[in-house]
Amino acid sequence: MRTLLFLLLSILSGPCILQAQDTLFVNDKATLHLQCSGNIIYCDLGCDIIKAAIAPNVPSLLRIKASVPFDQTTTLSVMTDRENFTTYIVKYKENISEYIVSQAKQNHREESFLEYKEEGGETSLIAKINASKPMLNHIFSSTLKIDFNINSIYTADDKVYITVSIINRSSISYKADATFILADIDHNHSTAQDIVIIPDGRHGSLEAVAGKATTATYSFNKLTVSENKRLQINLYEIDGYRNVTLKIDSKDIANAKPFIQ
Repeated sequence: MRTLLFLLLSILSGPCILQAQDTLFVNDKATLHLQCSGNIIYCDLGCDIIKAAIAPNVPSLLRIKASVPFDQTTTLSVMTDRENFTTYIVKYKENISEYIVSQAKQNHREESFLEYKEEGGETSLIAKINASKPMLNHIFSSTLKIDFNINSIYTADDKVYITVSIINRSSISYKADATFILADIDHNHSTAQDIVIIPDGRHGSLEAVAGKATTATYSFNKLTVSENKRLQINLYEIDGYRNVTLKIDSKDIANAKPFIQ
């Protein structure tokens, strides 16, 4: 059945915001993540040569992959609980450069933040933060000889900068994508209350070869977190299953120190 999740009443009960078509590129080797502006309540695949699934515990994130290589063009339609309905053109591409696409940015034909490059003094600032010594050690996780840590949380010019470090102690290389969710602290909460946030930019890499480490710093414009929520950074391994979630409490954001150059 091509429809993943279908709530007919949601579609018929009110007006939808229809978005122009855009193109998603997929292949059968890597997973593309479509980060939607709200929780996904409907998804339809044009044909069975592509497959899609909502990410576990992240109802606003759709994982898309080609079943087999294909030459023809197909479609993918998505509707969220914010009444955004988008139909994408889907094409097969042997080598893809984007692994996370934002629905909001895609609809405005902008690049994913993974391709974002800041200029001038901002580049220098985020690069210095990324290269600075770790100041935190209490937000961490590990899986299968891969260690993840939040090295630092800084503020500068009304922006919050968060540095993620990855230490690969395994014999297999590691490469990940990241998504950012403001989630309710209550474990029994409805995921409908979760909010997807998109970084302004990134410096560094989430790719660590065997036996090496890497860091990546993300910038957020005026990021604040209420006391009943936390910031979750979900790291998904590309072409793998070594996935982790790093949880940052509101007090860690509120206590972020100004970065002094």
